Amino acid sequence: LHLFSGDRVRLAGAGRATAGFGAFFMGIDVLQGAFAGIGFTVTDLGLDEGSIAGLLAFVLAGIVLTVTTQSSSAAVAITLTAVASGVIALHPAAAIIIGANIGTTSTAVLAALGGTAAARRTALSHVAFSLVAATAAFLLMPFFLWSSGEGLALMGLSVDDATKLAAFHTLLNLVGVLLIWPLAPLLVRLLSRLFVSGEE
Repeated sequence: LHLFSGDRVRLAGAGRATAGFGAFFMGIDVLQGAFAGIGFTVTDLGLDEGSIAGLLAFVLAGIVLTVTTQSSSAAVAITLTAVASGVIALHPAAAIIIGANIGTTSTAVLAALGGTAAARRTALSHVAFSLVAATAAFLLMPFFLWSSGEGLALMGLSVDDATKLAAFHTLLNLVGVLLIWPLAPLLVRLLSRLFVSGEE
């Protein structure tokens, strides 16, 4: 589509999007094959998946994975593939997703370094949102996972661990929006005082 679209911008965009999705799903297929050949699970690492310390370690792993790849989408895709392949259980995988949600703020923070006051306010508001959502999801992880499974069942969708984890990721961000909404005016005032531009 892209090669033969000429000056037709929309058709060229559709071609790039199709190629991008194709590459994405091919990558997931490669990941699944790689995980299938690993031959061990996360439990072999000796981490207690049921303890707070163990789950916090997986949160940290999610942060590191996202910062390293500079893509929370890649971190989520890797985690979903690992769950589907049986390499990692649902709860530690959910912790990694929470970490990925925090780690994705690194891009905004790095971009805001040396930037304008508005850029710094935007970056810190992103950090605040992610931390609020992550804290709620970590403290209420069993409830979030249960709600994700129930929601999928009500919609008649598959309730396997990988699908449940994807729903958990969506729920995490939805709850984050609901929690940060009433705090938004206070957050705006605070950030406006912390970062003031010369024009202001």
